[in-house]
Amino acid sequence: MTLEQMLDAHVAFEVDRLTGPDLERDLHALVTDTLEWLDGQPLGAVLPAAEVAALARRAAADLPASPDLAEYLADLAGDVQQELADRHAVVGDLVDRADVDALVEVIAPMEGLRSELLDIVVGSPAYTRLVAHVLYHGVKSYVLTENVFARKIPGASSLVRLGQRGLTTAAPRLEASVDRQLTAFVEANITDTLRESQRYLQATVDASTLAELAGQTWEAVADRPVPADTPSTAQQRLALAEVGRQVMGRWQQTGLLPRLVGSAVEAGLNRHADRMVGDLLAELGVDRDALASDLAALVRPGLEQARVTGLLQRQVRARLEPFYRSWEQRTDA
Repeated sequence: MTLEQMLDAHVAFEVDRLTGPDLERDLHALVTDTLEWLDGQPLGAVLPAAEVAALARRAAADLPASPDLAEYLADLAGDVQQELADRHAVVGDLVDRADVDALVEVIAPMEGLRSELLDIVVGSPAYTRLVAHVLYHGVKSYVLTENVFARKIPGASSLVRLGQRGLTTAAPRLEASVDRQLTAFVEANITDTLRESQRYLQATVDASTLAELAGQTWEAVADRPVPADTPSTAQQRLALAEVGRQVMGRWQQTGLLPRLVGSAVEAGLNRHADRMVGDLLAELGVDRDALASDLAALVRPGLEQARVTGLLQRQVRARLEPFYRSWEQRTDA
């Protein structure tokens, strides 16, 4: 047998091992040997924190924040939504009441965070406009329907029942006058009102109130079905994904995203650097037999397609041929 024939036979042998019935057995042996080796290896020796963090920073900086990525993520979310709708899923199928209670139990004791969030909300211009709107219309309604007419004008009670339009017709200048005076009153007193609302929220929004609100919210939405995907929701989802893409791109340009990712990776690896990899994998529930079977199921279709198209044979030959050529040169010498 010539060296060329031996090379051809070797290539065929390797291709058969990679695509035949022995693939799972070989992967199982590989996984077992690798995991047994990792049992005695510290994480810091296998994944050096500084080097891996540098790689993570480069990956975060080079991650393509393209419109295509936003469209892909939006389509993926739409596929998930439609699948849930086709299965007639309701909110309660996705989030159990016990999950809500557990989340509230974790969040409720965070008094500092709760207080800070309330301060941010109460201090926002949007909250100021909301309170001013509610205060204005509440006081105006009281003035027009209870105080001025009901107490000052004989027979106004029956007129009030006709509604505000009847009042405006009977006294056309009254509402404009009330608007001017009431607007001035609200503007003069809104600061005190906001301060009082802040004190009220800080005093009443405690752990039990949060638990009650969360429970009531869950009860209200638990039986609502997941809506089917529609062109309008798809467009909204794409718009949200585009905003997220722009934010990520800006974080990349400023260097914030690479710094955050690199710092998190490096801190995590340093924290566990002295622990054995095998112990960490065991804590993650890695099962060797299942891992080998899953790997075989994952790579087998790709390897089979590579064999059919001839790519696998070319790759195996490119790896083996230098050895046979070097052997041929030594033999000739």
